Amino acid sequence: MGEDKCFLNYHGKAQCYHVYEMLQQFCEETFISCNADQSGSIDKEFKTVEDIDAFADKGPATGVLSAFSTHPQKDLLIIACDYPLLTQDEIRNFLENIPPGSIAAAFYDEQTQSYQPVLAWYSCEAGIHLLKSSENEQFSLKRFLESVNAYKYIPLNPLSMKSIDTEDERERVMQLTNNNH
Repeated sequence: MGEDKCFLNYHGKAQCYHVYEMLQQFCEETFISCNADQSGSIDKEFKTVEDIDAFADKGPATGVLSAFSTHPQKDLLIIACDYPLLTQDEIRNFLENIPPGSIAAAFYDEQTQSYQPVLAWYSCEAGIHLLKSSENEQFSLKRFLESVNAYKYIPLNPLSMKSIDTEDERERVMQLTNNNH
């Protein structure tokens, strides 16, 4: 898209800050996961977890593994900044519907029959398994979610899971979010 997605502005501020603030009501602590290049561009008022070199270039697993390494014994709610139509109500409904005793839960796309591993909750137990899997060079979060039979959350609004990956999609979302403010 020609620029870092985390700094795109859909809601009057950079998307990473919007998501951070949205998650504060659900989390004990909130962090922006970032790489070393992004770290210097993030306002200092926002806490960050910088990617750990050992997990670099492992796709979405990079941020999740870095967060579990930095914050062991914590459950993680992971929300990527690619989803500007995700709402607090949708997140609340997701969290309220995770069955007790679950190891992990993720938004589930019925069309593609796949988990969305960056719209997910991972228990600290999941973190232990993920870190062990990384020792064997296994970094697929989708495979992990499948292997533990993670809770499949079907969103109230399917648009919540719409990842914005092109300039045309961005323009359509800008029109939607501008009409809601």
